[in-house]
Amino acid sequence: MSHTLSLIKNLHWIVVDEMYPSRIVKDILNRSALPHTYLGIHGKKYGSNAGRNTALRYIRTKMTRIEDAVVYFADDDNVYDIRLFDSYIRKVKTIGIWAVGTVGNVQVEYPKVENGVIIGYETGFWPNREFAVDMAGFAVNIQLLRETPSAQFPSNCCHYESENIFLQSFGRLKEEVHPFGYDDHPREVLVWHTQTHVGRDTLSTYSYGYRTEY
Repeated sequence: MSHTLSLIKNLHWIVVDEMYPSRIVKDILNRSALPHTYLGIHGKKYGSNAGRNTALRYIRTKMTRIEDAVVYFADDDNVYDIRLFDSYIRKVKTIGIWAVGTVGNVQVEYPKVENGVIIGYETGFWPNREFAVDMAGFAVNIQLLRETPSAQFPSNCCHYESENIFLQSFGRLKEEVHPFGYDDHPREVLVWHTQTHVGRDTLSTYSYGYRTEY
């Protein structure tokens, strides 16, 4: 991931380790030459969400001088097209949502949009959630984070509800957030999960108008 992020300008990388900070990770981060913060959460339950909340707390309390920025949760099991950062993430004014590739058993998970407004989601799991999105499929403006200090990830629920509960905590409806990429021609997927499959029949092959190859 450090190689991808090194291609992005004006980026600060917050890395949260579910154990104690390690010398190896510190060396990798220093070698990347990226501006970064390295935190550890050893001993806390619900590691992934505890890590995300630790990062949110750091942003709200330690990065107070930064006024124009967007927060994105980049998991280490994803692949990122660098256009995601400049074409989508930097343009998020409140909450932004976009398509994610190879989520579960579908090629593309994406927001359904009519007249620029999200009306639902195409997803392989529980599409009726207010925010049926993957962790890689949204970003939040830093000003909205500060205006909503209670917004955080749940510490005691199933992992598949985390994104929905977090985004609902801002008091916004899906109709009020900004969808990206739905009106591009062709539609392209700029972030996707890495998966290994035996054979070629395990994913849905319909890509909903997004450019894919399978």
